[in-house]
Amino acid sequence: MSQVYPERHPGGAGSSTRTSARAGVSSAVSTPTDFRSAFCARMRCAAAAFERAVFWRGLYRHAVPLAFILRLTTPGFFRADEEFIRWVAGDGSLAEVEEDIERFRYGNRVQTHWLRTGCRIHLNPHRIRGLARRCLAA
Repeated sequence: MSQVYPERHPGGAGSSTRTSARAGVSSAVSTPTDFRSAFCARMRCAAAAFERAVFWRGLYRHAVPLAFILRLTTPGFFRADEEFIRWVAGDGSLAEVEEDIERFRYGNRVQTHWLRTGCRIHLNPHRIRGLARRCLAA
């Protein structure tokens, strides 16, 4: 069973440009408007690498070795995690991230695969929250 996240963030948000004038000199400053752009700016990764970087940073530490094997042998196993990452990518505030984390946690309780629920082989909501705090609060 896969979680379904409706498209709330059409086209993916990028960055907004703000212009400030100081002593008659104009300069453009780019500020991230969503989690994807804030994460990529802070971690200095390409936007194309966002999902993979969040996946590996967001896993429970004990799940990393088995996740590597499961991604090779059972590609659909982490479908809910991948959907969650795509969903949270467009969040522009910590409150939105918290809402998505609660939805994800509920989905993990509903999914009864023993590896996901019993062994916790999935994304750690606390790690995702920490990543969002570091990136969106900065």
